[in-house]
Amino acid sequence: MSPLLVVVGSKEVLLGDARRFAEAVSDAAGTVNLDIYDGRPHAFHVSVLGGEPLPSAVPLLRRVTEWSSSLAVREHAI
Repeated sequence: MSPLLVVVGSKEVLLGDARRFAEAVSDAAGTVNLDIYDGRPHAFHVSVLGGEPLPSAVPLLRRVTEWSSSLAVREHAI
């Protein structure tokens, strides 16, 4: 199973589902990071698709960049 990054806001209607999914992946010996963004609603990250991202989405963009870069480094090390 490929490593997963699960991103969810703390006010997300599917927060419980995201937690259960991350737990199931972990229980299946998968690699999963569950990032919960405080006070963010469902789909807060979608603002990045429309040009200038909302300030609340900028930390997420940095996190995705950091996380995907770590995968690339891991790939080259194998």
